[in-house]
Amino acid sequence: MRRRKRKFIKRRQGGSIDPKFIRFKKWVMTLFILMIFTLPVAVGFADEELLWRNSDNGINETIVTAVCVIKERPNIVYAGGERGIYRSIDSGNNWVRVFMLKGERKSVNFISYDPKDFSKIFAATSDGLYISQDDGNAWHRSFKGMDDLQRHVNCIGISHDSDTILIGTKRGLFKSCDKAKSWSVEETFINRQINSVAIGDNCLYVCAIDGVYYTKRNYVSWDRIYVIKTYDEKGDNGNEEGYSELNYLVIDDKRVYLATDFGLYTSLLESRDWQMVTYEGLLTRQVKFILATGARIFAATKKGIFEYNKKVGAWRSCSSGLTTLRINMMDASSPQGLIYAATDRGLFSAELDKVSTCMSIDTKEEYNSMHDKEPDILEIQQVAIDYAEVYPDKIKWMRRSAQNKALLPKVSFGLDGSIGNTVSLDRGSTTTSDFYIEGPSDRNFGWDIDFSWDLGELIWNDDQTNIDVRSRLMVQLRNDLLDEVTKLYFERRRLQMELLQDPPDNNKRVFKQLRLDELTANIDGLTGGYLSEHLQ
Repeated sequence: MRRRKRKFIKRRQGGSIDPKFIRFKKWVMTLFILMIFTLPVAVGFADEELLWRNSDNGINETIVTAVCVIKERPNIVYAGGERGIYRSIDSGNNWVRVFMLKGERKSVNFISYDPKDFSKIFAATSDGLYISQDDGNAWHRSFKGMDDLQRHVNCIGISHDSDTILIGTKRGLFKSCDKAKSWSVEETFINRQINSVAIGDNCLYVCAIDGVYYTKRNYVSWDRIYVIKTYDEKGDNGNEEGYSELNYLVIDDKRVYLATDFGLYTSLLESRDWQMVTYEGLLTRQVKFILATGARIFAATKKGIFEYNKKVGAWRSCSSGLTTLRINMMDASSPQGLIYAATDRGLFSAELDKVSTCMSIDTKEEYNSMHDKEPDILEIQQVAIDYAEVYPDKIKWMRRSAQNKALLPKVSFGLDGSIGNTVSLDRGSTTTSDFYIEGPSDRNFGWDIDFSWDLGELIWNDDQTNIDVRSRLMVQLRNDLLDEVTKLYFERRRLQMELLQDPPDNNKRVFKQLRLDELTANIDGLTGGYLSEHLQ
């Protein structure tokens, strides 16, 4: 018998290494490298995820457009809606309306306060700039513009010493150096829509429809340091009101952050060098709002709220508890305090330093027993799809019907007829008068029927284009429906868990139970009452 010679790899120092050992060593090194790269990710996102709760008790509006926390008095919060302004003195637990906008199609777009006088509140509205000198009890209009576009104030910027106040409108930027008593227009921004303004210690930033402008506090002229690529200088009716890819700008320490429809950009103060912040984990590049509080950065997108981890260089979702993805504005009392989100479904709040509590064994068993009696999320989703008639089989049926349409003939049916009388004239003589002679009636009737086929429609017909459009709209509608019903479903489950953990004598149980009933009703509205039927 021949002996199998074991192959060895010679080393420079002499001796040999078994190939199996080489493969084992490579496997160990690969595992070690993976552990090194995945460890920072695990450590970076070890913090508890935000858990949002409704915080709009007393706000009589569904859509909340603005929120502002008095940083020096974190228990005082102001919120704005489409019809008025609300104030809370207990960190958002209860709200009282302190101002009401008159007229239709009005809204509060931005709320701010004087850093030197916390009782002085500014409200940017679609009807001008309103100011309160006494914590929101009495209001007066300080700026109303020359027309509807100037009257529509989008944003406010107030310097730390209160000497400089900037307001951006749909048609121009205005400045006040006398505590908002008088205003002067900035010539650089005539007819330009202003989306956001930010004031630093020694700099002014303006986010306009066509780019970002910068100047010193003791400025001479504005310098455009960021230019959008697809901006059209010509607007409707001679102005520049309209769409802009630039949404919001904020100054954080020595950096400035710019939220756009194509990503989040950052730059050092007074620099033209803009860099895109990674969108890994962000799910979308469209960033509508940025909140920088301490070392934490939050982004509001059409996919929800995300937090950026600087150590890892990635984003994570922070939308647990939100029943909508339409976030209008955010604000926080402090890096370890409360964070608020103004949405199209009300005002939500979350604790930034919240530590999760573990459920007891009995609570877990009770929760599991409760959940076993209810439909699961897949069942609810399928019922919602069927109830809204957005199931994929509907499009398939339409395609088959359009294709088989060519097999059926086009039928045309015709019917015609006529009825006529024969009349002759008999002229009389000199002694007799003329008279008419009526003969028999002529009756003619006929009909015809035609059949025609267009066999070319077996390959393609015009209905296919309409079906493709309907298919895209149906997919979008189905995704929106599934997203909404999923958020409502798990928000309801989280609320059930909170009710099990709360003590029986907790006063908040009443409001939580009302919120639970509201979520159940919302799911019933999307499923035709399916959830309530299975809870009986």
